Amino acid sequence: MNHLANQISRLLVTSAALLLTSCAARAPVAQVAATPIAAHRATPWFDSQSLRLAALLPTVPDATATRGELDQMLRQQAQRSADDCRKAAQDVAKDLSRFTAVLATDLSDNDPRLQATARLLGEMRELQESVTSKLKDQTNRPRPYQREAAIVPCIQRPTSFAYPSGHAAFGMAAALLLADMVPERRAELLARGHEYGMQRVIGGVHFPSDVAAGRTSGILIAAFLLASPNYRQDAALARTGLRAALGLPAAK
Repeated sequence: MNHLANQISRLLVTSAALLLTSCAARAPVAQVAATPIAAHRATPWFDSQSLRLAALLPTVPDATATRGELDQMLRQQAQRSADDCRKAAQDVAKDLSRFTAVLATDLSDNDPRLQATARLLGEMRELQESVTSKLKDQTNRPRPYQREAAIVPCIQRPTSFAYPSGHAAFGMAAALLLADMVPERRAELLARGHEYGMQRVIGGVHFPSDVAAGRTSGILIAAFLLASPNYRQDAALARTGLRAALGLPAAK
């Protein structure tokens, strides 16, 4: 898990640098941090329009590569168990509950000290969906089961396009933001974020390349948030409650 955590951390730094370089030609970084993203937020985090995923992610794989992915998914489908499908179905939810088990085995989702963290991830999810949904509509990539009738999803079938995976983006962003609050669980959280995205392939609703692009999207979202003073102010309250619920000392 430490190897995975180090890989993701390096990708976070690299992706953030690429993103800021890409945006610099069109808007100064200071301007990016100050532009409102939505009318309902009194203290916006950053301008989602500045996160130009289309310029930063690989293009949708061609027909040959897609055929290879479908064949890989068919092999995985033949081996998946009912328990695999049960876990994938549980991970359809995009909220804090999908990460509490790796934070502490006895942590209750109903603990009032987790409310600020749950709200923070909920608002991040809205931001993530606004970013990835826009690119989905641009790429128009059909879902695996729409390309190959032999692919039989064992979880809820989404109605949106496939590329990039919004669940993989949420999972990786959530893992990174939680790891910033609880670095003691960093490796476990990043491994969970990685697993969370893979559930979409196991469930039969995403190509592996959708998930890979989603993870990169989540890393970029997290990089912008961690650089945002407005986000960090909101995260400070969440961090205090989360660490208290885990019985950990206050962050310095």
